[in-house]
Amino acid sequence: MEDGKIAMDHMIAAEMTERRQREARHFEKSISRNVRLYRSVAIWRDDTLFVKNALKTGRVEAEIAEIAAAGDFSKVGHTGMSFGGSTAASLCYVDTDCAAAINLDGSNFDPQLFNRNVGKPFMMLMHDWPNLYKQLGADKNIDWSDISYTDFSYEEHARAGTSDKIYRLRVKNVAHQGVTDLIMAARGPVKSLLYGSVDAATMMAIVNDFVLGFMDKHLRGLDNNFPQAQFAEHSADVVPHKAVKVREWWKGLSASEQAELPEGPNRRQVSAGNQGAQAAW
Repeated sequence: MEDGKIAMDHMIAAEMTERRQREARHFEKSISRNVRLYRSVAIWRDDTLFVKNALKTGRVEAEIAEIAAAGDFSKVGHTGMSFGGSTAASLCYVDTDCAAAINLDGSNFDPQLFNRNVGKPFMMLMHDWPNLYKQLGADKNIDWSDISYTDFSYEEHARAGTSDKIYRLRVKNVAHQGVTDLIMAARGPVKSLLYGSVDAATMMAIVNDFVLGFMDKHLRGLDNNFPQAQFAEHSADVVPHKAVKVREWWKGLSASEQAELPEGPNRRQVSAGNQGAQAAW
């Protein structure tokens, strides 16, 4: 199906310039065609921001007022899975109360964060993407482990892979849907097909340990040896990843070659939604 090909072909280009061009075109086409996922970015983000602001200001039902009042909204962490993970990153980018965010295996659907630093401590916990690339028809002779599906986002190309507050990791032998507790609900061939062959209890321990460790460090300020402790604990299943290939490719281009690349998607289409939400407060 043509739309499916357009939605995926940017992931399996081996040459970096072509890959980047495809991803920029993918953003532009998806936005121009009013694809629902890209149309929903501002809606999900602003809905979540509305809820956070309601909790922060006590504009809640009486039954939960005491709970809301007990919260510390000076340092908020946003977390989500899949499209919710993309939303968490987009929300943290604009929420002045956000101290950290986690994207659990979501692609980036926000044009604001293409070739741009998210600006807060941020973690990407990802499925075993080389397996997905090969299912999409990528060259099976290429080692795809060094370029993930979000490496052009969340960091400027020129600085990709250099921040000590951007964490990217890949869990081996898990599929996208396996980065949830759904992995505990299936066994045998069905489980491997839908969620991956990684042990379900191990996968849940990986998510729990990395999420808690990240939030303890960046929200609570604990000296907890994150992420070294977590990588050591799960070394058999988790591989650290940095977007260094993007930076190396970018620095290898001349100034004129960099200038010739498309700037990328129109960021204003998403940022306009946020201005409306902020004005309401």
